[in-house]
Amino acid sequence: MSGVTNISNSAFENCSSLRRITFPEKLAYMDSNAFKNCTSLEIVKFEKTSSASNLYVASDAFEQCSPSLVIYVDSSLVDKFKEKYMPAYADKIMSDEFETEVIDNVEIVNTVLSYNVGDKPVFTGTVPDGAPYCIEYEGWEGGGEFISSSDYWNSAYVE
Repeated sequence: MSGVTNISNSAFENCSSLRRITFPEKLAYMDSNAFKNCTSLEIVKFEKTSSASNLYVASDAFEQCSPSLVIYVDSSLVDKFKEKYMPAYADKIMSDEFETEVIDNVEIVNTVLSYNVGDKPVFTGTVPDGAPYCIEYEGWEGGGEFISSSDYWNSAYVE
């Protein structure tokens, strides 16, 4: 989309396979319902910089998109996007400095962390005999004993 300057009315409406999109610096105009009902759209990124010129985004451009939609913009433009360009989506706008990627499965050496949304992460794996390793976890002291977060969440700790 590097040469795109305008996105017309309902251009991507009902495009349920669209998951993420990046708009180029040159984008100047986004019409009504441009991405309406793009139910899988979760990540929108604007490449505008602090020298951004005017931008018009219709107040219903992202109507009925994924409830988890996040709109990333240059950190110097967050307020401008929230107040001027996209006030209808102010609660979804955040600095691109904090953009994250969802990871479903992580493998580190012989250790795997896997989980489903809403589940507690669970580590499984083995450490070879004699291998240097360090397991870090959080916990707190209470009632004269140390309670780890894993013990607490696995219900090993009972008052």
